[in-house]
Amino acid sequence: AGRGGDVLARAATQAVVTSSGRIIADGAQSGGTVTLRAAEGVRLDSGSLLSASGDAGGTVMVSVESGGIVADGMIAATGLAQSGGTINLHAVSDITVGDAAQMLVSGARGGQVRIEAREGTLSLSGLVDGQGHNGPGGELLLLGKRVALVRNAQVHASGRFGGGTVLVGGD
Repeated sequence: AGRGGDVLARAATQAVVTSSGRIIADGAQSGGTVTLRAAEGVRLDSGSLLSASGDAGGTVMVSVESGGIVADGMIAATGLAQSGGTINLHAVSDITVGDAAQMLVSGARGGQVRIEAREGTLSLSGLVDGQGHNGPGGELLLLGKRVALVRNAQVHASGRFGGGTVLVGGD
């Protein structure tokens, strides 16, 4: 009935969370921390879930040392009564956030999403939601050498008491 736990998963090569896969660190008071690291790549299939939600959102971090990320599942760090949490996706190479993907950091105040393809292309066609339901919107950073918002891409940083920040591109 408190804070969510801490989950760390490391892969020597590639990490795959299948359509029925769940990595959850939810807590009643606040979300915990989910960290997924791989040397060569991460794939989150449609229907998969990484979650660190609670009254206050927690943190979900996905990082790849030398490859890319393909995300078609849901990553949630939502705050039910307080601020949304933080989602970080970081890869040296390409990151694809597909049509079915949802990155959720909404809360009373919006949280933060940082998706960074340091040397590659970030292609987003899914949902990034940092809405503030009872305060300002969140901070949504979509970064890479090349960034494309395609097809059904939706990026929300609206808030009841003011919009948040959306940065697409770089610095």
